[in-house]
Amino acid sequence: MSLICYDIINPIQYVFHEDTETCTPVYTTYYEDYEEFYRNIIDDIEDAKKTREYGLDMMNHPNWLHASYIS
Repeated sequence: MSLICYDIINPIQYVFHEDTETCTPVYTTYYEDYEEFYRNIIDDIEDAKKTREYGLDMMNHPNWLHASYIS
Protein backbone atom coordinates (compact mmCIF):
# COMPACT_ATOMS: atom_id res chain seq x y z
CA MET A 1 0.00 0.00 0.00
CA SER A 2 1.22 3.52 -0.72
CA LEU A 3 0.21 6.96 0.45
CA ILE A 4 -1.34 9.20 -2.21
CA CYS A 5 -1.54 12.95 -1.78
CA TYR A 6 -3.97 14.88 -3.98
CA ASP A 7 -3.85 18.62 -4.63
CA ILE A 8 -7.65 18.73 -4.74
CA ILE A 9 -10.31 16.62 -3.06
CA ASN A 10 -13.81 16.76 -4.56
CA PRO A 11 -16.96 16.11 -2.51
CA ILE A 12 -19.58 13.44 -3.07
CA GLN A 13 -22.92 14.32 -1.50
CA TYR A 14 -26.02 12.15 -1.52
CA VAL A 15 -29.63 12.87 -2.40
CA PHE A 16 -32.11 10.77 -0.42
CA HIS A 17 -35.27 9.81 -2.30
CA GLU A 18 -38.04 9.43 0.25
CA ASP A 19 -40.37 7.63 -2.16
CA THR A 20 -37.91 4.77 -2.79
CA GLU A 21 -35.76 5.18 0.34
CA THR A 22 -32.64 5.10 -1.84
CA CYS A 23 -29.73 7.49 -2.35
CA THR A 24 -28.10 8.93 -5.44
CA PRO A 25 -24.47 10.08 -5.17
CA VAL A 26 -23.82 13.64 -6.33
CA TYR A 27 -20.36 14.29 -7.74
CA THR A 28 -19.34 17.96 -7.77
CA THR A 29 -15.90 19.15 -8.84
CA TYR A 30 -14.26 21.49 -6.33
CA TYR A 31 -13.50 25.06 -7.44
CA GLU A 32 -11.68 27.67 -5.35
CA ASP A 33 -14.24 30.24 -6.45
CA TYR A 34 -16.93 29.51 -3.86
CA GLU A 35 -19.79 31.04 -5.87
CA GLU A 36 -18.99 28.88 -8.90
CA PHE A 37 -18.54 25.82 -6.70
CA TYR A 38 -21.86 26.43 -4.93
CA ARG A 39 -23.75 26.95 -8.22
CA ASN A 40 -22.36 23.66 -9.50
CA ILE A 41 -23.39 21.87 -6.30
CA ILE A 42 -26.96 23.16 -6.63
CA ASP A 43 -27.13 22.11 -10.30
CA ASP A 44 -25.68 18.66 -9.57
CA ILE A 45 -28.13 18.09 -6.70
CA GLU A 46 -31.10 19.09 -8.87
CA ASP A 47 -29.94 16.66 -11.57
CA ALA A 48 -29.57 13.87 -9.00
CA LYS A 49 -33.12 14.46 -7.73
CA LYS A 50 -34.41 13.54 -11.21
CA THR A 51 -32.87 10.06 -11.17
CA ARG A 52 -33.00 7.00 -8.99
CA GLU A 53 -29.69 5.57 -10.19
CA TYR A 54 -27.11 4.76 -7.58
CA GLY A 55 -24.14 5.37 -9.88
CA LEU A 56 -21.33 5.23 -7.31
CA ASP A 57 -18.10 5.04 -9.34
CA MET A 58 -15.06 5.04 -7.06
CA MET A 59 -12.76 3.54 -9.70
CA ASN A 60 -13.04 6.68 -11.84
CA HIS A 61 -13.16 9.11 -8.91
CA PRO A 62 -10.09 8.35 -6.74
CA ASN A 63 -9.76 11.85 -5.23
CA TRP A 64 -13.34 12.17 -4.00
CA LEU A 65 -14.51 12.43 -0.39
CA HIS A 66 -17.90 11.30 0.84
CA ALA A 67 -19.46 14.36 2.49
CA SER A 68 -22.84 13.36 3.85
CA TYR A 69 -24.87 13.56 7.01
CA ILE A 70 -28.28 12.62 8.35
CA SER A 71 -30.41 15.36 9.81
